[in-house]
Amino acid sequence: MSLQPLLTPRQVAEILQVHVKTVYQWAAEGKLPAIRLGSDIRKMVRFDPAVLESFLKTPMDGKALFDNEEDNS
Repeated sequence: MSLQPLLTPRQVAEILQVHVKTVYQWAAEGKLPAIRLGSDIRKMVRFDPAVLESFLKTPMDGKALFDNEEDNS
């Protein structure tokens, strides 16, 4: 079994092409599976590359990540 290094929030933001604050928000809301390493979520959260890959392959209806955001239209 080969262990892959965990990804930082910044690396995940680059992969998803979103701001790093968005990655933290999605992790806090449980929308993006994360591994919490300690009590300070912002400095000690990491992401499993295999789980992220599965997350990216999951079909979404286009609103799945944005359900709780206000509509500004």
